[in-house]
Order: sequence, then structure tokens, then C-alpha cells
Amino acid sequence: NVFSNSLAFEPFLYPNKQGKVSLKFKTSDKLSTYCVRVYAHDKNMNSKILSKDFVVSLPVKVDATVPQYLYAGDKYSLAVSLSSLADNKVKGKMYLYQYEGTDYVNSNPIKTLCEDVAVDAGGTYKLMFDIDVPEKLIVDKTNEIGIKVLFADDEKQFSDGMFVTIPVLNREQTLTEVHSAILKTGDDKRKMVEKLEKEFV
Repeated sequence: NVFSNSLAFEPFLYPNKQGKVSLKFKTSDKLSTYCVRVYAHDKNMNSKILSKDFVVSLPVKVDATVPQYLYAGDKYSLAVSLSSLADNKVKGKMYLYQYEGTDYVNSNPIKTLCEDVAVDAGGTYKLMFDIDVPEKLIVDKTNEIGIKVLFADDEKQFSDGMFVTIPVLNREQTLTEVHSAILKTGDDKRKMVEKLEKEFV
């Protein structure tokens, strides 16, 4: 059998005097629905299969609407949301850290923002953070900015965060200008080319 997709595999579990079996294992980082299957048999080889689903989720989850790219010198409002699966209202602080480049571990943020947030049980809280893109970015020869968004509740029970990179393009555009003409029989090709060349900016 192949168990590469299994979170845990315990071939030998024995019940206690009350007939109960306990098992502890670490879940995956992937937020999804998982299935637990238990195959049991007694000394007489009477067997039974039990199956039940469970969900791995986060009490709170941070998300952001990230653009595909920005231009140097842009001012952008980043939409950030906090979703809650907690049973009660959650209060805390949302932080935004902006970096030049993609290395947030070994560099200091060029901008830090903080806002108090409160999200109802099962609700979503939305807010906007203003981002200023530097005119010139020369960090490890990459033109990117890094954005780290973190949430931590006041009770220090829930937290979540994300880090994204956004390419930054120079404020330059390449325009292609095209002119055309029909060369009829007997027309002077040289004069037509000269006329077209004068039409270019």
C-alpha cells in the first residue's frame, strides 16, 4: 500500500479496558477536509471499518488583494481582509510591513502601519493600507517590493499572516507606430516611401 498522501498511519493500536483507542498526530499545513479511517478486528477476526471527516482550519485568516505589478512611484491602496471562524468576537491589531526587495528576514521595513480591528464570530473585517512604491528599486538587482501582513489578537490566542512580493516596473512604455500605403502599378515607390517616412513622429 502507498501512504504518501496519509497524514498518519498507525498499524498497531490497542484499546483500553473501556474499549477506547486514542491517537495523536500532527495535521498538515494545508487547510482542507481530511478523512479518518479505522480498521479494527478482534481475536476471532471479526472486523469493522469506521470513517469520519474532520476539517483543518484556522480560527482567523488574513487575505489580501495583490496586484500583478506596480509602477515605480505608484501609490496603491492594498485591500486586506480578516475572516474569523472563532466562536466569539475577536479583537486585535493588523500590521503591514513594506520592504524593498523580497528578503524580509534580513532587512528592515521601509514602512510600517498598524490598525485596530474587531471581527465578529463568523464574520469578515475589511480594511485598506496605503502603499508608496519607491521611484527606484535596486535591491539584489530585483525590482520588487515585499508586503507582510500580520494579525494578532489582544488575548494572544489567534494569529495569522502572509508575505507576498509585487514586481515593480519602470514608468516607461514602448509604442509602435505603423503607417501603410498601397503601391499601385506605375506609382513611384521611392516617393511613396519618402511620404510615409514623413508621417512618423
